[in-house]
Amino acid sequence: MNPTPITQDLVFIGGGHSHAIALKQFAMNPLPGVQITLITDVAHTPYSGMLPGYVAGLYEFDECHIDLWPLCQMAGARLILDRAVGLDLQQRRVQCAQHPPIAYDVLSIDIGSTPSTQDIEGAEHLIPVKPISKCLAQWDALVAERTQQPRPLRLAIAGGGAGGIELAFAVESRFRRQHSDRAEVHIFQRGHQVLPHRSPLMRQRVRRQLKRRRMTLHLGQAITAVRPMGHQRDQPRSLQVITSQQALACDAAFWVTGAAAAPWLADSGLKTDEAGFITVNDCLQTSHEGVFAAGDVATVVNHPRPKAGVFAVRQGQPLYENLRRSLLGDSLLPFRPQQQFLILLGTGDERAIASRGPLTLGPAKLLWRWKDHIDRKFMAQFVPNPETMKGAPPASAGEIDSQSPPMHCAGCGAKVGGTTLSNALKRIRADLPSEDVGVVLGLDAAEDAAVLQPPRDQLWVQTVDYFPALIDDPFLLGKITACHCLNDLWAMGAVPHSVLAIATLPYGTPNKQEELLYHLLSGVAAILNQTGAALIGGHTVAGETLALGLTCNGTARPQQLLKKSGLQPGQALILTKALGTGTLFAAAQQGQAK
Repeated sequence: MNPTPITQDLVFIGGGHSHAIALKQFAMNPLPGVQITLITDVAHTPYSGMLPGYVAGLYEFDECHIDLWPLCQMAGARLILDRAVGLDLQQRRVQCAQHPPIAYDVLSIDIGSTPSTQDIEGAEHLIPVKPISKCLAQWDALVAERTQQPRPLRLAIAGGGAGGIELAFAVESRFRRQHSDRAEVHIFQRGHQVLPHRSPLMRQRVRRQLKRRRMTLHLGQAITAVRPMGHQRDQPRSLQVITSQQALACDAAFWVTGAAAAPWLADSGLKTDEAGFITVNDCLQTSHEGVFAAGDVATVVNHPRPKAGVFAVRQGQPLYENLRRSLLGDSLLPFRPQQQFLILLGTGDERAIASRGPLTLGPAKLLWRWKDHIDRKFMAQFVPNPETMKGAPPASAGEIDSQSPPMHCAGCGAKVGGTTLSNALKRIRADLPSEDVGVVLGLDAAEDAAVLQPPRDQLWVQTVDYFPALIDDPFLLGKITACHCLNDLWAMGAVPHSVLAIATLPYGTPNKQEELLYHLLSGVAAILNQTGAALIGGHTVAGETLALGLTCNGTARPQQLLKKSGLQPGQALILTKALGTGTLFAAAQQGQAK
């Protein structure tokens, strides 16, 4: 069966709810010839609906986080653990903090939002509730620290909307149940109503619960400054939150109000609204064809809605439909978000308050069980299945794109095209270390073989390693391969001198293979630059799966050569990496490890 060549790149930026749903749909309905890539700096996406339950101690970490690696495996997608920092819309590339630019044909952005704190003095001392992953890490550290302190915890929460209220309930319940002391919680709301967008009955019931649990609500007060206070040795640092009416000492301050967009979006070239969020049409398409956005980062121009997770979840399916249609060249389908939605607000004690329009029920345990069922059902769809961990099934011969050749040669005709190779090397040449004086003919010569001048009074030490891709990030694969192959030289006391590369690239159009080779060699170059070894040539072939290997040359003085047989009792064997990586890779392939 002929494998399907890669002809298009679909790139996701961010692992938000909408993207998680879209990836699951692509896993169930793969598109032949489409390479999917997810760029995210968070490997586990927290589900916002279960965040307060986690804070309250009602859920474990894995119960309320989507593990993106097995999800990508099921979708046949590459996972790039990095942070997007910009876009090149003309060249269709995503600029990353730690990777070379990543090319796309169709792009989708779902990176959420962050609380807006730019007008707050001392904002760096706040704990913003978004990004959620960072907030949870700070919360866990705070809980661990408080277990060592006898006095009750005092918290300030900025924001009297649903997020702030639910967080307040969760914190108070957690400390009352698990630490035998009641946390002192202060909620600051800029307006004069708690839950300003909900019904009067909902507000009444929430305020009754706050009063019953001795939480203090400060209405008409916005926090304008946060200042660290002096602390004694072995005592946790405390803060002072400042409003127009008072100054309050507390142990930590959470910020759950006002949403802001990632700063790099303003310079991306995409059209944004006044707050910096990407504007999209009814099809979730941005101002640029082939670029989509969903979740908190997007503002649907004709149907603006609050920045709430319920809308991101509902956008997942229509986003998938329009991404698929864009890749296939079909017309897009409009999507209209709901105007009213059910809110199930947990009170942290396995009860919940339900509200939709003017109707309000609870708090009640039955409503919590309903909310818990809905949340667990949503998360269950992302539980990894070992049977589908290897990605999409191969396409039939009839599904192969018209650009692909009728057959693939396994001999010399399997070489990647000269233009593809030349273009990739041209792009990366500036990143490669200069060739050593011992290199007579190397990469610049473009001859059939490299020519080296043996160093006088030294030995040549040579090694070769080659293996299929352990991971699907080509840049990281290049770095790992270079370290792995050079290790054999270092183990014998040799100094790396030069390297020949051999790569198998999956079948694809020339420009797709060029991008892949560029990322592979960029990773290799990143390591070679640290060692001073020169890349002097190599070989590339097209095949079904990605693979990379290096032949490494090194030099060593005869009296300094290290051999396994020379190791003596009492000498030290120095390990430069942790043992067990191979075991973890094997377990991960079976769904038994992260």
